[in-house]
Amino acid sequence: MKKNIFNLLGVLILFVCINLTPGMYNTEFLNNIENIKIEKNGIEPKADVIYYVHTTLNGIRMYRLWNQTQNRYEGTWSICDCK
Repeated sequence: MKKNIFNLLGVLILFVCINLTPGMYNTEFLNNIENIKIEKNGIEPKADVIYYVHTTLNGIRMYRLWNQTQNRYEGTWSICDCK
């Protein structure tokens, strides 16, 4: 029984080694894998990056939203009630 299992494992290992010769690689598959790796390494936000910008005008603290993705302000200046 053990001899049959070892023979089967040997045949499987031989079969795998024969099929993995360098000339038999599917180059299209490998190119797709490389493209996937590049896409995953490049971070691409799916939503706009928006944060608050604060300023003081005539002693009054004000805020406004800045859209970093589109490089523009969103809305108007509002009085900040923060302490």
